[in-house]
Amino acid sequence: MKILCFPSLGRLLPVAVVLFWQGVADAAAPYDLPEIKAANVLRHSGILYANFVTSSNGGFDVEIVQRFAKHLGVNYQFQKTEWTNFVEQLTGKRYEYDTNDTPKQIGETAICADIAASGITILPKRQKVVAFSNRVFPTQVLLVTGMDSLLEQPPLGSLEDRIARTRSLMSNQLVLCKKDTCLDPKGLRLKEAGAIYRCFEGPLNALADAMLGHLPEVGGANMTVLDVPDVMVSMNSLNGAIKIVGPVNDRQYMAAAFRPDCPKLREAYNEFLHHIQTNGEYEAILTKHYPGANTYFADFFKEPKGAK
Repeated sequence: MKILCFPSLGRLLPVAVVLFWQGVADAAAPYDLPEIKAANVLRHSGILYANFVTSSNGGFDVEIVQRFAKHLGVNYQFQKTEWTNFVEQLTGKRYEYDTNDTPKQIGETAICADIAASGITILPKRQKVVAFSNRVFPTQVLLVTGMDSLLEQPPLGSLEDRIARTRSLMSNQLVLCKKDTCLDPKGLRLKEAGAIYRCFEGPLNALADAMLGHLPEVGGANMTVLDVPDVMVSMNSLNGAIKIVGPVNDRQYMAAAFRPDCPKLREAYNEFLHHIQTNGEYEAILTKHYPGANTYFADFFKEPKGAK
């Protein structure tokens, strides 16, 4: 099914269609929950990543958003996107960022999604341009290496101590990372840790493969940073060829992203999320795609669902 893309309201249009789109803008600005119900379709954009979205257009976030669309009584449409453009497809705005990660709008494009969900980490940079739902999934960035590495996990202690020890092990080591994601070298302060980092140009799902030498163009990297869901998936898909060295940062959270001017849709999603988190549906989807997550993050999954 073809994804519906609507021109951004401020975009210049040919004279022949100005009056037509003016009528659409008057009726659909902002394009929030009432307009979505009237159009009878919820447009979901997602990135192929760590069982949140799979190559068959299934996955953890796909199942949740499909159920949300059904809950709203509208059709569901999916569009695959990338980390580099999911914000512009959702908001209809193109941004560039200065050294302080302050966004500046530099253009407009068609809006092709009403919700973006695919294991998107809540980051300060992203919070400046999109509105996030309540927390959907906990995560943390880990340093990972091959099973044949002599690096060992830091001794047990406080999280702060284990992070410090893990970061010290990156000094003068070539570490693979991924720009403009939760694995961004600036966000993880890899330079401050003394790491010699390299930004991987391929898909996020291929970082562990690349580190293991399966993708020779990255040659020499014997470490990579991955977030917890990707580690869970990679450990299974790579048959135990990788091991965790330790945490690189504090716990973070993933959520669905919405346009800032769609509060009704975001509120409806939060209410739906609370509903499935309390009736067992969420746990069933979680266990299907991440069977060890409710053990690894037991405190998150057992806390009162209204607290997120």
